[in-house]
Parts: sequence; structure tokens; C-alpha cells
Amino acid sequence: MDAEKKNIKIKEIRDLIIDFAKDNLTKEEKGICLHILEKLSRKQKIDITRTKSNIWAASIIWAFCRANFKSEEGIGMDLLSSFFDVSKSTVGNKAGELCKMFKIDFFNPEYISQKIHEQNPLNNLVVTKDGFIVRKDML
Repeated sequence: MDAEKKNIKIKEIRDLIIDFAKDNLTKEEKGICLHILEKLSRKQKIDITRTKSNIWAASIIWAFCRANFKSEEGIGMDLLSSFFDVSKSTVGNKAGELCKMFKIDFFNPEYISQKIHEQNPLNNLVVTKDGFIVRKDML
């Protein structure tokens, strides 16, 4: 894999994510998507130059949106597929790979926004010294 091609591809993906985020994501959410791109760019086993930039950008954003319930706010697969001019199934498959690779889900605080983190019902639970899981307000 040519380093120059890889850097060009990363910049293209970054620009696409930033362009989408202007009207659809908060600054924090954009930062999380760019964090996913950064982690992806460091992966040695994946040649990101073999997939179109718009597919990577849509997939990164969709992986983030799934973990943060953004479809409830109107950022769904329809919006992504039309904005990036990509197939829903391609984006879904690629986003699934990203979620599996980086463990992107609702329970991983590395990839969720502060708003979603605060709404997590597990934040109210603790494990006692005897190994029982109870609500914090019960202690």
C-alpha cells in the first residue's frame, strides 16, 4: 500500500465526514467520527485505498450513529445513502465490520457522546462487595 495514496484517501474521507457533520452532527459527534477514522487509518491489515472514500465516510458515520441512536434524530441510512450516493447494503456491511473491529456499541464509552452516556441506565448500577448488582440509590 502506497503511503501517499493512503494519506490522500484519509484526507478525502476526513473532508467528507466534516462536510456531512456541518449540518447533521455536533462538534463532539464529528470528533468521535474522526476518531474512528484515525483508528482505521492506523490499521495495517486494511487497505483503505481499495474502497471509495464516500463509502468509508458513510460507514464511519453510520457505525457512530448506530451506537448513539442517531436514527431516532433523523440521521438514518436513507440520509447517508443519498448524501454520499452509496448503497445502503454496502454502508451497512462496512459499518458492521467497523463496529466489530473497534467494538463500537452503546456500551463502549470511547464511541458514544456525552448525552448518550448520561442516559445509559447502567450508570445507576454498582456491584456490591458480595457480587450483587444494585442501584446506587439503594446503598
